[in-house]
Amino acid sequence: MRVALKFLVLITAFFAAASCAGKSPLQNYVKSTAEINRIALFPLNSDNTEVDLISNNEYFYDSLYSKLRAKTLVDNVLVQESFDEVASESPDSLYNEITRKASKRIEADAFVYGFVKFYKEREGSDFGVKSPAVVNFVVYLVEVDTNLTLWSYEFDESQLPLLSDVSQVKKFFKRKGKWITADELLKEGLEQTSKKLSEFLR
Repeated sequence: MRVALKFLVLITAFFAAASCAGKSPLQNYVKSTAEINRIALFPLNSDNTEVDLISNNEYFYDSLYSKLRAKTLVDNVLVQESFDEVASESPDSLYNEITRKASKRIEADAFVYGFVKFYKEREGSDFGVKSPAVVNFVVYLVEVDTNLTLWSYEFDESQLPLLSDVSQVKKFFKRKGKWITADELLKEGLEQTSKKLSEFLR
């Protein structure tokens, strides 16, 4: 009887608690004959001042660095110095133009840059919210010589009750049934992005 009761409580909690659901990440890529060995990772950009760009860019760099094998990820300090130099010389240039010029200076074969397009913090706590966290960002891998976008990945997700999408069971257990913050959701997305990008580069 106790076993059955425990099982009933577990199932009830399982479907009543919150997990995360959202749009499937959009991944695009093209074939290239170029040899990509040296990659420059530029900081994510965003107009939203709520985004902690410093910690999340460090997280993205460390995550991608740990997954790349035969590829070289240019030191982030060198990348930032090159970016700052080009930006000061060409203040009216677009962000992707600056990143390409900066990549050439440090002799990178390709560069990665991205934008956090939407970032909304949850309204509530770990165990209940009035409004869930929402994050949308896109990341690009571009070949320096041709300026060809070799790969792109868009993450667009908001947290919803598990009953809205029971396929998200793994995320439910990983998050221990809690409603996560927008920063936690962003880091999850960056982890997915670094994994997909490293798989593409193999």
